[in-house]
Amino acid sequence: MRELEQIVGQMERGEVTLEESISRYQRGADLVNQCRAVLSQAQQLIERISAKSLAADARPTSDEPTH
Repeated sequence: MRELEQIVGQMERGEVTLEESISRYQRGADLVNQCRAVLSQAQQLIERISAKSLAADARPTSDEPTH
C-alpha cells in the first residue's frame, strides 16, 4: 500500500517523465489488483467466520429443551 501511495504522489507532483509515468501506472495497477485480492480473501474469511458463529448460535445448548 505504501508503494502505491508513493507512486500516486510522484505522479501527482509531476516528478516523473512520461515513460516513467506509464511504467509506474502499470505498477500501480498491479498493486491495486494485489490489494483487491487480499481484500477479497479477507472478506471470504470474515464470511466463513460469521457463518460458523451464526451456526453455533443456532444450535440448541444442553440447557434448552428440545421439542
